[in-house]
Amino acid sequence: VEYDAVAQLKILEELIARKPAGIMIFPADDQSLNEPLKRAMAAGIGVVVVNHDVNDPSARYGFVGPDNRQVGQIGGRVAVKYLNGKGKVAFMTTTNPAHGLRAAGYKDIFKNYPGIQVVAEVDEKSDPAYGLTVATQLLQAQPDLAMIIGVDATAGAATARALKETGKAGKIMVVAMDRDDDMLPYIKDGTILATMAQN
Repeated sequence: VEYDAVAQLKILEELIARKPAGIMIFPADDQSLNEPLKRAMAAGIGVVVVNHDVNDPSARYGFVGPDNRQVGQIGGRVAVKYLNGKGKVAFMTTTNPAHGLRAAGYKDIFKNYPGIQVVAEVDEKSDPAYGLTVATQLLQAQPDLAMIIGVDATAGAATARALKETGKAGKIMVVAMDRDDDMLPYIKDGTILATMAQN
């Protein structure tokens, strides 16, 4: 339910014991699952890692996903365009390494624009209700933000809801990532300017 490596490890161990034909997993971190995934592979259970890879390629049959840092760099170029190269920005993110790489990609681009200042990074735990709460707190703590950047599927819609509820929609820009159905109405009405979604 959350990006919790300990909980994910427990669930993975339970899955391996049930001997499924295969496991597809988005790891909560890139190293703690290596050994159990190797055990799964040794037991004849095919493992495919998605969205963010483990750091030991022998722990899985294959990886399907983006270069998350590059995804962030693409988002960074979009953000710079909307910001006209200046303004205070904040990230809505999680502790998952994939999302950290996305934020790092944005920052790679922002380094070339001294007028862009990252003033906050908040963990929304990929939970829509909690995301709304922390986005609202962020808006109160940083009232002069130019843009909020969401780097996972939950952040965009949570930020858009917070903007609507606080009357700041249209005053603070939002650039998001991923494609969730609850995000689409906010793109349509312009609260979210853009999102990057992998194929």
